[in-house]
Amino acid sequence: MRSLVIIILTCLVTVWSTPSLAELRVVGKGETLRFDSSQFPPEIKRSYDVMAVRCSTCHSQHRIVMAYITGVAPVSKKPFDNDVMKITTFRMLRKAGLTLPEGLSKEQRKVIIEERRAIASVLNYLMDESTR
Repeated sequence: MRSLVIIILTCLVTVWSTPSLAELRVVGKGETLRFDSSQFPPEIKRSYDVMAVRCSTCHSQHRIVMAYITGVAPVSKKPFDNDVMKITTFRMLRKAGLTLPEGLSKEQRKVIIEERRAIASVLNYLMDESTR
């Protein structure tokens, strides 16, 4: 009887001390599905706003949300991990014109670099949160 009580108490302590999984909250349905940015720290929220504007010019945020929630890249169907995220992000930034072509002024280059950093920071934050 005593060993049964010890086993039960051990199980309860283990369950209570296990950290809960992080959950990325989303709002909307279907193509309007997007992350709930109210859950983000202020600096990530600012970066998320940049990402939302830039990425939404080519596709809905639904595509981004589903990649993080399911762990599968929506177009290639590859597992969505850090490596796939970086490759995809680089390809999308090139499509969106966020490269640094010749002839840009110093100020234009600065804006593009800041936007790229903002997008990278929010995508890394989302990856960290989704894998907790």
